[in-house]
Amino acid sequence: MEDADVAMFVCSAWQGMRVIQGYTYHYGMAKNIGMIGNQGICSDLVARPYMKNDLNISVMCLGARMHTKAEDGELGIGMPIRMLWQLIEGVVNTINPSMEDKRKEDLLERLAEEKEDIGITVELGKMYGSYGKHMKYPEKLYEKELF
Repeated sequence: MEDADVAMFVCSAWQGMRVIQGYTYHYGMAKNIGMIGNQGICSDLVARPYMKNDLNISVMCLGARMHTKAEDGELGIGMPIRMLWQLIEGVVNTINPSMEDKRKEDLLERLAEEKEDIGITVELGKMYGSYGKHMKYPEKLYEKELF
């Protein structure tokens, strides 16, 4: 990978969510996302991440979908290769708040089969909505008119 400039994923929307959460863990909200629905790999996933030096997302185009055999529900993500390891670290460090128990159990099973350690304790029964479960939302938030 020393010669690579860009890393590219074709993934499900859920996997894309996890990639974005891993990115956000280190870099904050992505500021350079842009796509045109054409030139999905060439422009959106290779040239734009390289030129902007940042992550980009693409719904891809017909040609990209045909050549990658992408499913209808899949999308593409491209980023400078230099961001890859921090993104992976961010994905790992957001497992507990960002995954439900079924996916965590599946992950733990795969890790056990491969005898792998990811460097964190995977906590069942915890996700971002449960960390403040004992805290009550301020009543005034419910009184706000939305429209």
